[in-house]
Amino acid sequence: IHAAKISNLCMIVGGGIRNANQAAAAKGAGAKWIVTGTVTENQEDESGLRMKLREIISEISD
Repeated sequence: IHAAKISNLCMIVGGGIRNANQAAAAKGAGAKWIVTGTVTENQEDESGLRMKLREIISEISD
């Protein structure tokens, strides 16, 4: 991530991001995009998916 900051590359981080704290850590490390594949696929219903996405978005929003 440090190398991406130096070269002004767009950093996309995915894999292992399962909660809002991990998403915030990726953002803090310089991620411009965060991929949430499995965490969203594993929600049992639309309500659970909406709740999980709200948690993540709330944590990383400026």
